[in-house]
Amino acid sequence: MGTGSTVGLPVDQVGIVPRVFDFIFDEIENRRKQSEFSEFTVKVQFLELYGDDIRALLDGHNVDKITGKNVKDIRITEAKNGTIGVTGLKSEIVSNKPECILLLNKGIA
Repeated sequence: MGTGSTVGLPVDQVGIVPRVFDFIFDEIENRRKQSEFSEFTVKVQFLELYGDDIRALLDGHNVDKITGKNVKDIRITEAKNGTIGVTGLKSEIVSNKPECILLLNKGIA
């Protein structure tokens, strides 16, 4: 299982996405313990790549209901230094794993 709820699942059956959420927030907590001056902001973006189509999964107003095509221009770009980025995605600020799971489930729907 790669996404969605992990309640009641054995640890070996929890997918990669919830494990990444655990890692991120565990690491933030560890760094906060090391320095009281640490400040963190976590933003979540979810996209779907299907063939040549890119869809923003957190922006319900992004897709034409009739054609299923993007209304908004979403692009994957590569900077000269090799950094990959995506423009045109909606971001949500989160403060814990349950908020990430909630947004993930929203995006899946």
